[in-house]
Amino acid sequence: MSHRTIYIIVGAVVAVLLVVMLATFDYGTPNKDEAKANDLIAAYQDAGLTNRLDAEQLAKLLGDDGGAVCQAAADLPSGHAVRGYVKLRFGVGGEFYFRPTRLDRNLVARSLLIVKTYCPDQLPDVRNFVDGLRLADVNGD
Repeated sequence: MSHRTIYIIVGAVVAVLLVVMLATFDYGTPNKDEAKANDLIAAYQDAGLTNRLDAEQLAKLLGDDGGAVCQAAADLPSGHAVRGYVKLRFGVGGEFYFRPTRLDRNLVARSLLIVKTYCPDQLPDVRNFVDGLRLADVNGD
């Protein structure tokens, strides 16, 4: 096989790959992740909460399944250790060298909206958990 034939074959393969890449490129159309993020932003606005992230950033953070927020929500009903740890950290400051924190009502409202948007089946368990916490109005939003 000559060098010229090899170059033609390699060039043809590269051209086919370029055509496939152009045909399958996303071109920035909104995807399922951004649609849920837009729903969450609308829920924040309806609740009177400000949002510092745009839909693209929220989509990267939460994906289409709610990420760590929904994972923690799923662990609440069965994970007594998870519930106890969270209550310990928020209630008395947790382990040695941790100080107690005040849990902001806006933070809880934001978390509930994330659960409501991304994993609504977990919402009753999260509401039951949150009802047992002492909340405070913390300055800022």
